[in-house]
Amino acid sequence: MPFTVIYDACVLYPASLRDILIRVGQAGLVHARWTDRILDECFGSILRNRPDLRPDRLQRTRQLMGEAIRDVVVEGYGNLAAGLELPDEDDRHFLAAAIKAGAQIIVTFNLRDFPPQQLGEIEAQAPDTFLYNLIDLSPGTLAHVIRSMEEDLGSRPGIDYVLATLKRAGLRKSMDAIRPYLSYPRPSASLVRLRTTWRRRSSSARLYAMSCSKRTRRRGPTLRASSRPVSISFTT
Repeated sequence: MPFTVIYDACVLYPASLRDILIRVGQAGLVHARWTDRILDECFGSILRNRPDLRPDRLQRTRQLMGEAIRDVVVEGYGNLAAGLELPDEDDRHFLAAAIKAGAQIIVTFNLRDFPPQQLGEIEAQAPDTFLYNLIDLSPGTLAHVIRSMEEDLGSRPGIDYVLATLKRAGLRKSMDAIRPYLSYPRPSASLVRLRTTWRRRSSSARLYAMSCSKRTRRRGPTLRASSRPVSISFTT
């Protein structure tokens, strides 16, 4: 049974990073979770930062994200937040959701906002560290996840483009570590079905995602999940 992780809004911001995080959930490497509040903050920031985007398309993206992973939305965690202590009180909802979900890991860029001594048995990991550790668990599966991203780009320049885009999103160590596995034989047919349905069902989402990925900073955003996160994936 896969272990449970919860994604902070800031890691759902960069297009390519969101894409790979959703795909590792679909591949069964982890049970990925988030909350409606996390998505509210994420998509609210997208609209603030990209007023040129149509709200209905962003809503469609959000819907497809929710359909991509089984039992992804955490609910009923509100009463836990009041008893938690964190450097920023606005982050308590995120930790409360992680506790409610039984998460072992929270994936966030804002590690300083989640001191280990206040997390109990939960560990905060940067997305690069999180994916690097998954390579240890199942390098072939993660390699297939990246190949599936390449395949979905169609006429785009191939695997080097995918790896470079993910590095710009902050995944430098993990992408260097996975490269040797990308030349291995492809996994079984059951894993080949991994392609993200949330992407394939929205061509306009893909176009937006690719334009969004070009704007992704070299390092992931430093916005808090509770303040102003942002984004959408190699898809939308």
